[in-house]
Amino acid sequence: MDTLIIFLNTVALYFIFAFVLNKLRKWAYHFNNSSSIEKNTKEGDQPLRIELILANSGEQLEYVLRHLISYSKIKGVPIKVCPKDQGSEDETLSILRLFRRDYPGLIQEELDKIDYKVDLKGGDR
Repeated sequence: MDTLIIFLNTVALYFIFAFVLNKLRKWAYHFNNSSSIEKNTKEGDQPLRIELILANSGEQLEYVLRHLISYSKIKGVPIKVCPKDQGSEDETLSILRLFRRDYPGLIQEELDKIDYKVDLKGGDR
């Protein structure tokens, strides 16, 4: 009788472990394969086009871009960002290079139309 209980407990633990492992694998796959913000958007949707005015905006820029990416993934709206730098002397340009590399299609040189213009100029205010 004890052997049967041990066997049943082992089988139950195996199925629980397999279930949890499967969920973790799906979760990890989702995050490893979601670098492009356009994967979660519907085909044919018009992108939200945002122009960012930048000047020593490193402290705000990464925060704003990450929130825009999250918004895009949650709402399913493609986003295009056109940065206009006005002589940054901080890490603004390196942050833009990283986002251009990690999120292809997010950072654009020019946009045919601007939906929103956001001023992130840092420095003396």
